[in-house]
Amino acid sequence: MRYAYGPPLTTEGQLQIRDVEAIGPLPATSDTDDGQAPDPRLEQIAARQVTEAWQRITLMA
Repeated sequence: MRYAYGPPLTTEGQLQIRDVEAIGPLPATSDTDDGQAPDPRLEQIAARQVTEAWQRITLMA
């Protein structure tokens, strides 16, 4: 994500999101990959963290 915050690109105290690039899911291959499905609890935690981070970003705008 690229963004601009404050002068000279925006007014004082203003945040502007310039662009967002989706990188997609991480590759499933790793040294510890045992072929099992990911833990749904960890996926829920990650989704919640992303949602909370996005809410912090949009509240600043």
